Amino acid sequence: MTEAARSSLAQVPGITVGHWTDSQSATGCTVTLAPAGGMRAACALRGRATGTRELDALDPRHLVGHIDAVLLTGGSAYGLGAADGVMRWLKERGRGFPVGPAGVVPIVPTAVIFDFDLAPGSKADRWPGADDAYRACAAAGTEIAEGSVGAGTGATVGKALGPRGAMKGGVGTWAAHAGDVVVGALVVLNAVGNVLDANGRWRAPAARTAGSSTRSATWPRAARRSHAAGAPGRTPRSRSWRPTPGSSAWPCRRWRTRRAMRWPAASCPTLRRSMATSCSP
Repeated sequence: MTEAARSSLAQVPGITVGHWTDSQSATGCTVTLAPAGGMRAACALRGRATGTRELDALDPRHLVGHIDAVLLTGGSAYGLGAADGVMRWLKERGRGFPVGPAGVVPIVPTAVIFDFDLAPGSKADRWPGADDAYRACAAAGTEIAEGSVGAGTGATVGKALGPRGAMKGGVGTWAAHAGDVVVGALVVLNAVGNVLDANGRWRAPAARTAGSSTRSATWPRAARRSHAAGAPGRTPRSRSWRPTPGSSAWPCRRWRTRRAMRWPAASCPTLRRSMATSCSP
């Protein structure tokens, strides 16, 4: 495959993308519009905190054979209502699933991110609405802005040490050609974990405070002390020891039990299970 010039999802013929951005409230939405007549689509839903709307229409056994747009939006579950604006924009143009004399019903699968961490006061006071998503449709084109725009405005990464240690996420897009085939992607990155490059190096780790070492960005201070001193019944570790990215060296189970309520990362059930599977007995 060869990289497309000015690579973006819009390299796929007929696809257009539009953003609506509220920088002050750190939220926004991004709509991907299908060509007239719609497009085939499918999905893989993962995770335990998903927020979605009308993804059942992507099941290959579903009566609906195409979709008209995909909406990615901030605002957590509050943002799901923004899809009404996309439906209104499409209906005005006669685009949707035909239902006889009633006209058309636009099919708009929607997914949200939780982006209140960057909102003023970290409060759920503002999220994209139907009018905002309508504006995103009106702004759609083949030139796709990337970064802190649209649904990526309030996106963050590296939240394993808590929201205060997070770094900025955002929207990214790319495309590649192989003969007549174009493969495109558009991603809104709002991850708990860190961003690594192909060599396993941190590209966007949990943020460090001024003057801190690499260890402090990846390991709670109490955990470093506990491991340096040695957990009960274990050989003390050198104080120069530190975990490497991707290693299975997590705090021992006894330490985790005592400190779970004091370490934000350990207060998450999902991370606790991950830690338990990678921790020695």
